[in-house]
Amino acid sequence: MIRTTRVRSCLTVLMVTLTFFALVQVSLATGDERTSETKSLGAGKCTKAIQAKETSSQPSYLKVELDPLSEHSHLFDIFMVGEKLTEDVVEKYEEHLKVSPNDIEPRVALLGYYHFKSSGFNRHRPEKQASLRHQLWIIKNIPGSVAANHPFVRTSRFERGHEAYLTVKKLWLEHIKKQSKDLRILANAAHFFTLYDRALSEKLLKEGKILDPGNPDWPKRLVLVYELYAIGNEAKKTEWMQKALAEAEEAFELAEGVEKPRILEDIARISLEVGDLDKAKTYSTRLIDTANEQYPWNKASAIHYGNVFLGRVALKNGDIDKAKEHLLKAGNAPGFIPDLGPDLLLAKELLAKGETEAVLQYLTLCETFWEGKRPKLKLWKSMIKEGRVPDFKHY
Repeated sequence: MIRTTRVRSCLTVLMVTLTFFALVQVSLATGDERTSETKSLGAGKCTKAIQAKETSSQPSYLKVELDPLSEHSHLFDIFMVGEKLTEDVVEKYEEHLKVSPNDIEPRVALLGYYHFKSSGFNRHRPEKQASLRHQLWIIKNIPGSVAANHPFVRTSRFERGHEAYLTVKKLWLEHIKKQSKDLRILANAAHFFTLYDRALSEKLLKEGKILDPGNPDWPKRLVLVYELYAIGNEAKKTEWMQKALAEAEEAFELAEGVEKPRILEDIARISLEVGDLDKAKTYSTRLIDTANEQYPWNKASAIHYGNVFLGRVALKNGDIDKAKEHLLKAGNAPGFIPDLGPDLLLAKELLAKGETEAVLQYLTLCETFWEGKRPKLKLWKSMIKEGRVPDFKHY
């Protein structure tokens, strides 16, 4: 999902990790059963989490408490179990998979084991080779599954090397050719190619939109693709961001329930990027309005980012007092717990205008909820008081 309103400052991290969740949620069979394809991306909803159970074909030594939220969380829990596996258990898992290769849970646990066992970028380490073997099995045999789109299954060209990347790329291209209308495979393949072949990712997502026109997930994913295109391409940046804005607005119209306020953040932010201040103001106001509607979980986030956006609009219109007012409202968002830190762009812009007092107040307010970065916030305040300008980088 492209929830964050700090895409420009965080996309570099996003491009390396791509830790957003799968568009596709399906239930995976255990034992000698084939994959249970209970839900396609077209439904736009997660399936029920896999229920913990032991079968005659599942190793009795595999024990894990499942997160009931989603299958993606379930697989992540199992992946983390791998850190605590002993060598004798690993050997049992490997032997078990020779007999029952479709048991996804021990395979994911082994991926976790090999991940934590290896370190650095030495691609020839036995652990990395073993990990790649399991990654390739999942992509080859269950390409439409949640597992195939899991962050620790998607093969990174940076970590695995170009040769491994080409192997995975070939597998995805074969799947697309054979099952060109499978929404789950289209989504997973598009996700994989987002970093390495954006043109292909864009093509697959557009095909998904045609096959599944009522689903907001396709245009939401295209927003990210177009924003990635815009990075480092100043000549066509506005063009790409205009495309991202159009997709975000389409996604908003199609979305229902809790997804709407999340998409509002993107529309307001991108509107500012392309210079459409009226649209930015309209959607920022709508975002704040959601704080008083049926989305209590989003109240603090909506107040924080909505006011940051409105403050930036005011500043661009020459109303510095209004911009400062919105900055402090953003800092006072009740119960705000930022995922990647508070939005600092308005503070940076106001500081450039010489409004040091308002920025210092804002940074002090940020100390109440950005506890892990209090030393950094204090450093920034000291720098400002000394007449220096902080870089305002989260990392």
